Amino acid sequence: MITLTAQERERIAEYCQRLNVRRMDVFGLAAFGDIAPAKCGFDFQTG
Repeated sequence: MITLTAQERERIAEYCQRLNVRRMDVFGLAAFGDIAPAKCGFDFQTG
């Protein structure tokens, strides 16, 4: 599982609000926490 700081959550929320994103899902390896941040990215689906 991915752990975000309060500041990271706030930045994501501000970004979503600015772009009128009502929902954001993470999928792929990041969804299961099986990632090495320096080696892979994150997959997002928005709506």
